[in-house]
Amino acid sequence: MSSTEITNKAPAAPEKNKTQRDKSVLQIERRDFIDLVPEKRPRAQYLRGFDECCTDIVDYIVRCTHKIWDERDMGLIYTHYTHNCVLYNALGTHYTREEVVQDTLKRLVTFPERWGMATQMIWNENDVDGFSTSHLVTGSERNTQFSHLGQPTNRTFVTRTVANCMIHENKIYREWVVSDNMSLMKQVGLNTGKIAYDMAKEQFDKGFRITDIGENGRMLGQYPPEMACDISIAHNDTEEQCLRWMHEIYNRRMLGKIKQEYAPNVQYHGPLMK
Repeated sequence: MSSTEITNKAPAAPEKNKTQRDKSVLQIERRDFIDLVPEKRPRAQYLRGFDECCTDIVDYIVRCTHKIWDERDMGLIYTHYTHNCVLYNALGTHYTREEVVQDTLKRLVTFPERWGMATQMIWNENDVDGFSTSHLVTGSERNTQFSHLGQPTNRTFVTRTVANCMIHENKIYREWVVSDNMSLMKQVGLNTGKIAYDMAKEQFDKGFRITDIGENGRMLGQYPPEMACDISIAHNDTEEQCLRWMHEIYNRRMLGKIKQEYAPNVQYHGPLMK
């Protein structure tokens, strides 16, 4: 290992201290917003290269999301995303930071009363290799402006969005956004069939002919799903266990496994706000 590599690594913490630090990372549930973005809280986690106001990775995500979307400081995208970031969402893929800025502007023009609430968040990794986060946001909005969706209906709606981010030194370089767009359109009272047709026609008129639909990832050719689960991405026993039962239920369609893994009163959040 070179001296440069040694310098760039965060200082090693004693195992006991590391455990204490992990437990002190902010938790979203049961906390008010002002507790999620503390102003003078000491750092609870190593965050090399991150803004000084951030105390841990949860604080970073909640704080920058709030500033960009709720305080309308969209210019922070320039300091919180890399120039060549890739953002995947339900309506297409953005390959540059400027496209993310334009998409955010378009959304806030369409729904100027938009407010998003951090509902849950999970994270992994560290400030040397980079962080991975998954952030659930519950948003309330009103459709008051003319937009790509057509004439405003002035109706309110509530939707959920999951944003999965890969972050290194204060900048998101890859993001997957899953939005419940159908629920949004139905609550607003729009003609979903016409909107889908118009969006497809726009792409068709531009010369788009290939649809990104291929072989089912659960299988290879006409073979059944793999019997064994790939647990190579698991970091601990809990993640390994989750991968195994998800593989059984969702890949192998062993639905009888549900009663073993889910509580009788489980709450499931799915499309159309189900």
